[in-house]
Amino acid sequence: MVPGFSLGSYAALIFFVHLTGHSADPGWMAGSLAAAGGMIGVVCAASITILGGWYGGGVSAAVAGSLRQVLQDRRQQQERFRRGLTVLPHAAPAESEQKEISAQLSFLQCCRASIHTIAVVGSAAHGSNGRGSDVDIVIVCKKGRVEMVQSAVCERELNKALRGTADRVLEFTVIGSGETEKLFRLASPFAFALCRGLVLADDGYLGSLAGRYPLVPGRTYALTALYQSIMVPYYGSFRSLQRNAQGLTCSPECCRDRRSACEGIASADVPVSVIMRMLYVTLPLRGCMPLAKEDVITFSRRVYGVESAAAVQRAVSLSRSEEKRIYYTEYQQFKRLAGMLYREILGLVGTGRAVSRMLHDGASMAQERYGQLKDRDLRRCVQ
Repeated sequence: MVPGFSLGSYAALIFFVHLTGHSADPGWMAGSLAAAGGMIGVVCAASITILGGWYGGGVSAAVAGSLRQVLQDRRQQQERFRRGLTVLPHAAPAESEQKEISAQLSFLQCCRASIHTIAVVGSAAHGSNGRGSDVDIVIVCKKGRVEMVQSAVCERELNKALRGTADRVLEFTVIGSGETEKLFRLASPFAFALCRGLVLADDGYLGSLAGRYPLVPGRTYALTALYQSIMVPYYGSFRSLQRNAQGLTCSPECCRDRRSACEGIASADVPVSVIMRMLYVTLPLRGCMPLAKEDVITFSRRVYGVESAAAVQRAVSLSRSEEKRIYYTEYQQFKRLAGMLYREILGLVGTGRAVSRMLHDGASMAQERYGQLKDRDLRRCVQ
């Protein structure tokens, strides 16, 4: 404050000299100006000091918080890595079933040189699927060869539809090597399922990835999954269900008394999908890695209790059923479960500035308030 008073007084006298054009004579006016300038100097110095302290303290707190989060994530990651992930035992699919699937994939021979890996994942890879269940096939392509393989898959599906054959339904995921390596870096459960799946063909690529990356998911994977495939569907689907329920004046009694005549609130596709995505984040972070939908039900019962597991079982049933209408009582079940899982993910990723902006944009997207989006790229995409 002393420099502020001295410099403020001196600046006031210099200003007075330039204003009047002559030297400042000792007197009440010069003294008053000097005193006023000194007080202004003190206030300015104090303001700058307070502002600098506030800014420096804020930066220090942010750096300390980030460092603490990084150290905490590392400790949790090391702890999860030390404990490992619990995987339920599964029986391998029957040899006849493997041959049948391989026979249906014979159309890929023409582009075999463009493919790193062909694998079966999910229930079909672990002998827990029914005869009518889909078979999930993952094809990892070499760099720049994704479109070629996708064309072959599309041509096969088109020919099958035109012929009307009754082959088993194969669900294809065609992915490039760059995207696959990104999933392995994130320790995505998809990468874990790929390593533990039924590998039908591999040129050594999958083994090299598995040896390079420890497949133990952490905060980075949870944050990525929240941003890419959970946040907006979570807000949007349950907001839509709530709006439909209010419009239809639904109630638990309505669903219980007139279930046969009720057409339901809406399709369960999106809410069921987002619940399953959240479970594939929360369960691995609790040390349980599901390899099939039945594993999700078992682990949910173990981790979240019987009531939540019943909702998960109903979600799995709807995901496999052709009838995907959701009723009010199911909506209430799913909303409670999804809210619990969503809060758990937020507890893991934290509520820093970046996450808060992400949540704001997710809610704005679901409510169609596109002008309030803070993310520039997202706003440009919407426009």
